[in-house]
Amino acid sequence: MRSLIFLLLALWPLATAAHGCDGRAAEIVRAAWPGAQPDDAQVVIEGRRISLSGSGPYGIFCRRWPAHPELLLVGVPMTRPEGTAPGDDRLGDLELLVLEADSLAPRARLRLADFIRDGAISLASLRVDTTPYRLFDDRLAFGIRRDLAAGSRRSPFRQADLTLFDLQGDQLRPVLSGLVVMQTFGDWDLDCAGRFETMTRAIDTVPGREAADIVLRGTVRRRTDRIVGGACVRAETTETLATITLRHDGRIYPLPANPPPAAR
Repeated sequence: MRSLIFLLLALWPLATAAHGCDGRAAEIVRAAWPGAQPDDAQVVIEGRRISLSGSGPYGIFCRRWPAHPELLLVGVPMTRPEGTAPGDDRLGDLELLVLEADSLAPRARLRLADFIRDGAISLASLRVDTTPYRLFDDRLAFGIRRDLAAGSRRSPFRQADLTLFDLQGDQLRPVLSGLVVMQTFGDWDLDCAGRFETMTRAIDTVPGREAADIVLRGTVRRRTDRIVGGACVRAETTETLATITLRHDGRIYPLPANPPPAAR
């Protein structure tokens, strides 16, 4: 039976100040990089800045894995010095850590190069997604959710994407990268008239031979506002997107280059 394991609503998530690390950010850095000497605010490792403040999108974030409560899943944003990216962009890597929840002893780690890019489209938040993604018979995957924002009040843009990871022993590897699960954008005159579009996707898993298939179902909601007889009148339509099935190729779940159009 197909089991709906994930539904992203078109609400904009806000990162909490604590980021789920319970004030242990400095301990986590020392556990992952023995010899590091973080101060109260930051530490520089391999020429990259790690923020320990626990606020904003660049802070270390953590979550105990409900499927394996003995493990702590940690994301460490590592931003490069200013001037190393084109224009005013900010680049950075994400160090993904799987630690023993109590001792913080490292179990597995993975560096995601250039996972952070902050420019015309800004990083709003990063967080661990522990929805029980049953991609393989004997283990669950987990995800990293990346929320992005851009534009202005007149032309807003927001997007959320999901990357899934498989942990086997001490090996951590991405199996699905950058799947867009929500996107909303539009233009308006700051008074009434405007057009907005919001796409959301839900993820199902269907058991397969070596790995589950990932089935994507989505909708697009379109909204138009205009002045009619001195009043702001809203019209909305909802369209169902064609279903997409992602199959494991023995290494990853490739994303389609050209997703199919809406269902008819």
